[in-house]
Amino acid sequence: MAIDAATELNILSLGLSFLMGSALVWLGLRQIKANMHARMTLVQLGLLFLVNTIIFILYIVRSNQDSLGYSDTLLFLFYNVSFTLNSFTLAQILMLTMMYPLVFTTSRKSLFSWYGGIAVGLLVMFIIAFAVDGEGYSKIDNYWGFVTIAYWTIASILLIRIYMQFRNNEDNSLRNASIAAGLLLFALMGAGSLQWPFLFFPLASPNGPVVVWSLRYWGTLTYTSISVAMVFILWKEITVHKDHRDKTLLTLAIVYLMIGFLNMLVQLILEDGEFQELWDYFVIEGSFGLLRPLIVILIALRFNLFELSNEHIRGRVRILALLIITVWASGFFEIVQAFVPMPQLLSAALIGVALAFAIGWEDRVFEGLMDDSTSRQVPEVDFFEDGDLYKLIMMTVAGVLFSVCLGFVGTGGVV
Repeated sequence: MAIDAATELNILSLGLSFLMGSALVWLGLRQIKANMHARMTLVQLGLLFLVNTIIFILYIVRSNQDSLGYSDTLLFLFYNVSFTLNSFTLAQILMLTMMYPLVFTTSRKSLFSWYGGIAVGLLVMFIIAFAVDGEGYSKIDNYWGFVTIAYWTIASILLIRIYMQFRNNEDNSLRNASIAAGLLLFALMGAGSLQWPFLFFPLASPNGPVVVWSLRYWGTLTYTSISVAMVFILWKEITVHKDHRDKTLLTLAIVYLMIGFLNMLVQLILEDGEFQELWDYFVIEGSFGLLRPLIVILIALRFNLFELSNEHIRGRVRILALLIITVWASGFFEIVQAFVPMPQLLSAALIGVALAFAIGWEDRVFEGLMDDSTSRQVPEVDFFEDGDLYKLIMMTVAGVLFSVCLGFVGTGGVV
């Protein structure tokens, strides 16, 4: 049951990631009258989701290894490529945090210098990972661990820096930039923030006792900066002037805090078994496959990344929103069914009810966004050029091929 439920969630997440990725890239390329900064951000978000699509395909293939009868070599390859691609998505996230919103405080030359450093860093950390003692999976695990510690930490620090720097600013556009930084933290690194109890309560760690100099111990650093950033956001949203308080950001901080605490309780109270495995899987993969697309589309709508004044673009975005709601509702009820089995007819009826409410909600949201669009602006920058969109796409294609090659290299070292 656990494998079947996990596979179904991965299939739905695959569909949602492909839908989000292709739509965001298409909209970024089509909005020729929009600010180049908004277009670059949309395309980068879309490319991130498209790479996630490949990862979900590998997850699905790996979860059906028994029925397909893979050789050990092929299984190693799938495992390694999925981890190297996951590492590449962390590089994409770091690039995105520099593009939006760090770009408000940097220059074109320094931005592209950072991008070059990120690419070189992937190769350097891979070489170091293979120099570390270990056999089998552990070498690719080392690579994943190094990239996560380095890139996730830098990205969370950059986002929380922008958030804290502009949160009380009198300029509404800069305040919006700080809110966007906070929302991006939960969208892109939400699964990390769910691990916060295992940092503050070491006995709760599902990995057993902590050894100070082990890689497992240093692996907890991947969640430290994210968890601290979440606490900063929660504290700031509670104490900020009520006229500047953002209810969405405050709600997200509370929800992630509570889910993380509940996850710790489940790990402590329940013994190893099917329910615990399902819970642990859906808490992490659910935030990765379902919550991330929802927050990203919220950011894009709220901060005018879409050119909603263009009737043609607006119509496409509304269709995208309805499709996302449909797939998201299916994924949500799939998670519910994994814990509380219900007849398929009842599940379909509940999805229909959810969609009926969503259609009316979607119409009101779009009208509200159009009426209040000027108050949702973020600072615009003008140093991106038309050719940068093509460069960004080619960089991503090269990064995917590079990551697949690293996966082959890692597999060759263990067979």
